[in-house]
Amino acid sequence: MATPSRAARRPAAIPHRFWPIGVRGRVHRLRTKAGLCLLFVAAVAAHGAFAADLQLTPRNPICPSFLIQSGDASLFTTSRGTEESLLLDELLKLVTRVRLEPLPDVFVLTPKRIEDRRQVLKLLNRIMERRMITRFEASTLWFPRTTDPHDPLFSSQRITLDAVNAPHAWDRISKIPAAPVLVGLVDTGVAYDHFDLTNEMWPQKTHGMNFAGPSPTDETHDFDGHGTSVAGVLAATSNNEHGIASIAWQGHIQIVIAKFTENAAGNCTQNLIKAIDYAANLGATVLNLSAGGNQESMFLKLELEKLEHQNRNLLIVAAVANKRMNIDGPPTPYPDYPTSYGLPNVIAVQSADCCGGFSPSAYGAHSVHIAAPGVDVETTDHGGNDSYTFGTGTSMAAPQVSAAAALISAYAPLWTYGQIRQYLIDSARNAACDLPGAPAGEFSLCGKSQSGGVLNVDAATGAPVVIDAPFGGERWTAKSTRVVTWHPLFTTNLCPDVDLLLLTDNDRTWTSLASNPSTPKTRDMSAMITLPESVPRAKAARIVVRCHDTNYLERWSNFFEIK
Repeated sequence: MATPSRAARRPAAIPHRFWPIGVRGRVHRLRTKAGLCLLFVAAVAAHGAFAADLQLTPRNPICPSFLIQSGDASLFTTSRGTEESLLLDELLKLVTRVRLEPLPDVFVLTPKRIEDRRQVLKLLNRIMERRMITRFEASTLWFPRTTDPHDPLFSSQRITLDAVNAPHAWDRISKIPAAPVLVGLVDTGVAYDHFDLTNEMWPQKTHGMNFAGPSPTDETHDFDGHGTSVAGVLAATSNNEHGIASIAWQGHIQIVIAKFTENAAGNCTQNLIKAIDYAANLGATVLNLSAGGNQESMFLKLELEKLEHQNRNLLIVAAVANKRMNIDGPPTPYPDYPTSYGLPNVIAVQSADCCGGFSPSAYGAHSVHIAAPGVDVETTDHGGNDSYTFGTGTSMAAPQVSAAAALISAYAPLWTYGQIRQYLIDSARNAACDLPGAPAGEFSLCGKSQSGGVLNVDAATGAPVVIDAPFGGERWTAKSTRVVTWHPLFTTNLCPDVDLLLLTDNDRTWTSLASNPSTPKTRDMSAMITLPESVPRAKAARIVVRCHDTNYLERWSNFFEIK
C-alpha cells in the first residue's frame, strides 16, 4: 500500500491491519501536476479537432456534412472547363446538395454514404485548389451548455469531473427529485462541520459512530484528514456558491460515519468489522471503503459474506492498493483485500489519470472492476470548515464510484447490489478493448479490469440509450402521433424494457404516454406514441425513455414545442 505523503508512517508488518488508502500531497506540488495534465488535455483536444473527420464512424454519423462557399450561387448549374465539370460531376455522385438559405452562396453537401466522406474531402480539396470555391469546412457538433455548478473551485475540478462525464449527468441529476441514499463512510471520520459537507450528513448527533477504540463512542470528527477528503469527493454540496462540486450534486446522498481508525496508521480487523456492520445495520445501500490490506482475514470475509447471505442490499466499493501489481497474476498473484476475496457484493476500483489512462495502482482483469480518476483530485480538507486540498490515489477514485452507485440506487430502488455493480461495469466498458489492435501497454486500462474503462456517470445514471427522435426544435400538437427512435449507448442485459413519458413544465412534470408496443423493448429502438388530448401547451417539452420498473433511470430527448 502507498504511504501517505504526510509525516504518518505505517508499521512495517502487522498482520490483519487495514489502512486508509490514498496519498494527499502538498497543494502547490499537486497544482503543478494538474497544470501539466491540463496542458496535455488541451493538446489532445486540439489534435482531436484537427482529426475529427477521420474519427467519424458509420455508427455515429452525427454531422457528416460539409459546408462550402462558392462566391457564385450558380456553381452547380453553369458549364465550366472539362476538368472542372468532371470534378463537380464526381462530387455530385457522392453527395446530396442543399442551399443554406440564410447564406445564398453557401451549400450543404452531405455524403450519400458515410464511408464516402474521405473521398468527398479529397474532391473538395482539389476543387478548392482550382479556386472554384472560396472556403469549406466540415460541419461540427454544437452542444447545449451543460449544467455547471456555481462553485468557485469548480474550474480546477473540471478536468476530473469531465473525465467521468459528470456535467452531462447533472442536467438530469439536478432536476430529479429522488430521495437521498444512505452511504456508509468507513474511514478516519469526517469534518462534518465543513461548509461543503454539513448538509450531506446523516441527520443524527455526530452523524455516526467511532469504532477506533476498544469501545464505540460518538466522537466521529476527523483529526487525520483522509476521511474528510474521501467525503468531499463522495458528496460535497454542489451549486451552493461555495468551494467544490461533487458527482452527487446535492441532496442525493446522506453520509453516515463509521470511523474505524484515528489516522493513516490504520487499525485492527475487529475495528473494521464493527464499523462495516454498523453502517450495514443502519440500512446503508452503498459502503465506501477507501481502505485495505495485504493480509487475508477470514473473519472480515465472513462479515462481508454474512451481509450478502442476509440479503442486505449493500454494495461495498473498495479501493485497491496504490501499488502497480497484478492481483490476479501471473506469475504470482499479489493479494489485496477485500478485493481478492472475489465477493459479488464488492466492486473493486483502481485509479485512472486525468486523461483516462492507467494510473499506478493494483490491477487485475478478473478481480478489479472499474477505474475512476485518482490523480490530483480537489476535495475538502479537515483543516477548517472552509479548507480544501488535492488528493491522489485510489482513495479518491473509490468515492466517485460510490456516488454513482448511490445515484443508481436512488433511481432504481428495486435493483439489487449485483445489478448496480453490473450496470456500473457495463456503462464503463471500453469497447475498444475487444477490437483487434486494442490499446495496450503501460498506460492502457485494457486488460487491467473487467470493464477496461473509466466510470461514466452520465451513462451509469441513465437508461442505456440515446434518443434520436424527436429532434430539437420540432412542433407537436395534442393528439398527434409520432415515432420515437433511439439507439444503444452501451450494451447491457439490464433494462430490457422501457416506458415512454412526456416531461414538461421546467422538467418537473412526468406524464406517462401510451405507446405501440405498450412496453417497448430496448432493442426495438423505436415506438409509436400519441400525445393525449389533455396535454398542456409547452415551449420546452421532452420525451423520456425510462427503464421499466425504475423510478428515474432514464434518458431525455432534445427539447420540442407542444402547440
